[in-house]
Amino acid sequence: MLRCQQTCDGSLLRRESEVKTLSMVVAIAAFVTGVVAAWYWYRSARIDPKTGWNPPVGDATTDPDALLANLNALFVWTFAIKDALKESSELNRSAAIWTAVSVLFSAVAAEMGNLPSG
Repeated sequence: MLRCQQTCDGSLLRRESEVKTLSMVVAIAAFVTGVVAAWYWYRSARIDPKTGWNPPVGDATTDPDALLANLNALFVWTFAIKDALKESSELNRSAAIWTAVSVLFSAVAAEMGNLPSG
């Protein structure tokens, strides 16, 4: 009889509706944070080394100036790759954090969907 009174006045139905609505909001938050994570990972994969130089010309085996130009180019490339790796790793870190938040929201939404009714 107690169950009928709770159901008849609508409080139980209203509570179930509120939980379903909240579960949908949390699921949407999981989707949005997952898209943000994917965007960070996409950006991290698109990082190119910024060298700003043209390959040197000349025979490095006979011309000392060409050898120095080639060595300089090697150093420029080395530091450009280091900077690109650092930028990519920072974006990967952000993506991993956003993914963790997305997984947390997904787990909460799943658990809310598994709550017993009544």
